[in-house]
Amino acid sequence: MATLEQIASLVEQGKTDAASKYPRGLIGQPGVRECVRELIAEGMDPLRILNEALTPGIRALGKKFSEGTVFVPELLLAAKAMKAGVEEVMPHLQAGDIKTRGTVLLGTVQGDIHDIGKNLVKMLLEGVGWKIVDLGANVPSANFVASALEHKPDAIGLSALLTTTMETMRDVVKQLRDAEVNVPVLVGGAPLSHAFASEINAHYGEDPQAAIDILDRLLPDAG
Repeated sequence: MATLEQIASLVEQGKTDAASKYPRGLIGQPGVRECVRELIAEGMDPLRILNEALTPGIRALGKKFSEGTVFVPELLLAAKAMKAGVEEVMPHLQAGDIKTRGTVLLGTVQGDIHDIGKNLVKMLLEGVGWKIVDLGANVPSANFVASALEHKPDAIGLSALLTTTMETMRDVVKQLRDAEVNVPVLVGGAPLSHAFASEINAHYGEDPQAAIDILDRLLPDAG
């Protein structure tokens, strides 16, 4: 019989379903998809599966990534497993059952086409209940402002991998403040630092898990 703890562990290990080839020690064994189906068939509340198995699993893996004990491939596999579980749960939830934490606007600033880091942040934040408005990569400063005014997010995340685009982040933050968009701004990317983030009135996340931690701290009652 499947358990909530087993599903959380399978998410953490990136075991999507029985056909998954990873992890090798679990080849042919049930994955997240099968275990979620089993618990739903037995009558377990699907919201409980989401809150007590799927979300804790992705959080645990995110913390390991932050600690440097797992890497991007493991994070991607865990996100895929989490998505499979959510796909099984969603048809059994009533409208209004899932209360999102709030909305986060994400994008890679203009001049930078790298989006792997942004996409990892997106997957983890979605996994713990945030609604994401993803603007993509190479986003002009004005687009961040327009989208912020349209969607009214609870926070905004800016990504940049190139040192040449760091100053663009400063411009985005300035334009947001000039437009009276005063929600927290998170910044991340290889060339950044806490000092730079503080200088531009933003919050620095050194990895995807840090984005979760910052939002938990700044917006504990969001949603």
